[in-house]
Amino acid sequence: MKVEFEIAQVFEPLIAPRRFKGAKGGRASGKSYFFADQALAKMIHKPVRIICIREVQNTIRDSVRALLEKEIRTLQLPGFVPPTENSLRHSNGS
Repeated sequence: MKVEFEIAQVFEPLIAPRRFKGAKGGRASGKSYFFADQALAKMIHKPVRIICIREVQNTIRDSVRALLEKEIRTLQLPGFVPPTENSLRHSNGS
């Protein structure tokens, strides 16, 4: 299954394949949503392991996981299994 997301022009340089990607900037710039959507698209496409790191927030439950779960619900993405406290899995093994 191929999933396509709209990408703001400012994030287009981050589409090129790289082992590590990162971005910095102010609040509400779309960085978290961009990376969440990219991670979810990769997880659906093929089995991968992805680590999500943020500078601020107390736990993954408070930030990364909540955002990923929101995007899965909002975009009605198929194949995701109920998350654990520290991980999110797709039925293909991601």
